Amino acid sequence: MANTYSNISGIPLTVIAQETLPVLQKLLPNFSAFTSDFSVNAAPVATAVVTRIPSAMTAASWDQSTGYVTAPATSSAITVTLGNHKHTTIGFTDVELQQGGLALLQRTFIQPAIYATVNSMATSLYALVTGSVFTAAGYSGSAFTFDNYSSAVSALHTSGALGPKNVILNTATYYSLMSDVKQNYVIGDPSVIRQGVIGDLAGATVWLSPSFTNGQATAQDFSGFACTPSALCIAACVPQVPGNLNYGEIVNVTEPQSGFTIQLRSWYDMTLGQTKFTSTIIYGVAAGNTSCLATIKAK
Repeated sequence: MANTYSNISGIPLTVIAQETLPVLQKLLPNFSAFTSDFSVNAAPVATAVVTRIPSAMTAASWDQSTGYVTAPATSSAITVTLGNHKHTTIGFTDVELQQGGLALLQRTFIQPAIYATVNSMATSLYALVTGSVFTAAGYSGSAFTFDNYSSAVSALHTSGALGPKNVILNTATYYSLMSDVKQNYVIGDPSVIRQGVIGDLAGATVWLSPSFTNGQATAQDFSGFACTPSALCIAACVPQVPGNLNYGEIVNVTEPQSGFTIQLRSWYDMTLGQTKFTSTIIYGVAAGNTSCLATIKAK
């Protein structure tokens, strides 16, 4: 049984876990743009997870002598190695805990810690977007307007990429597109102005992703990309809970829509006089169907 002294300011970790769900629900929607496998509940680092993506299909001609000949498998196996074990750990002094309640701890410490942990997965995923892996250029130029955006989405249609279409943009490029849409087009509702949400546009869903920063992990300095889910693959799980746990608390928080799970841990360090809080995940990323992504460069 967990030692009650590991509670954060007298608040059980299970309560903090429930307050964590809204944070995850804000962070995770853009991961729906990719093929994800969050079905592994717990696993050690370096575990291999096999997920499948659709393969291109062609129709065959019917022949009287052979009839309906079976086509090859319609999906490809992609192996994703859970090679990254990331965590964000913070320590609260006794005085800090006395001065703060759940709302303050969530806003000031816990939410940023969870964001940092999940953001590490996004950063690793976007580092795969290089011109040597994904050769199709959706747009390259000095600005990014609706017409430029349409060119990037059109590149997916030209390549024959199937599935829901998504456009991931860094902050500067996203707001450049938003400004053009606001000024020159009727969008049907005020969401783009009031909430800064572009949403569906020209047959694709637009996502703002600050994690995709200018020049981040790529020599090409891309501003974003258009893709279908087959282009990039993610697998994630949490560390296994020790069978002999007799001190501290460990709680797994699962976002119900995506199935994504993050693990929260807390314990008291007698030497430092601090209550420690950790958010942690184990994940892996891999490139999928390279014809299903078109890069965007707007400089």
